[in-house]
Amino acid sequence: MAHELPANRVALVLRDDTHVSLTAFIDYTEALHQTLAPQQTQQEFLLQYSTLKPSDFRAAAVQAHALWREGLRLTLATGEPLAARQWQWPDPERIQASLKARAMNLLTGGDGHDQIGVDEIHAEATVAKKIGSLSVALPQQWGRVLVVSYRPRQAWKEPGSAPLEVGF
Repeated sequence: MAHELPANRVALVLRDDTHVSLTAFIDYTEALHQTLAPQQTQQEFLLQYSTLKPSDFRAAAVQAHALWREGLRLTLATGEPLAARQWQWPDPERIQASLKARAMNLLTGGDGHDQIGVDEIHAEATVAKKIGSLSVALPQQWGRVLVVSYRPRQAWKEPGSAPLEVGF
């Protein structure tokens, strides 16, 4: 855990000249809170949403996802939008179970901040032309986000060949 960044962050990886993958590591509970019920205290939010019927919680999560998809905008240097698709979201049942655990912690005298962690959200984007650079707009409800971008270097290492030199 010492090497993990606790902050909200987004990693953009240019897979090839026309393909970007996005992985967001966010405090999903806080992002849901800021999206669905920003007027409530965190405690009120935890108590309300942890006790929803699973189908109602799933519907609320889907609503939040739609708002986040609208808030996340990738734009090429030419001004052309780059549409993110193939979204993968955390499992709503697992998220609600985490909310329940945090709510129970509150009810037993804790501060509701146990088991705080980040959850992963994935998306892919492709375009027909070479991507030189792009601008990134993120959902406001995600709060402060560290954006990391890179293009990996790849090389095959054949069995029995000399050690592969890796540069950083």
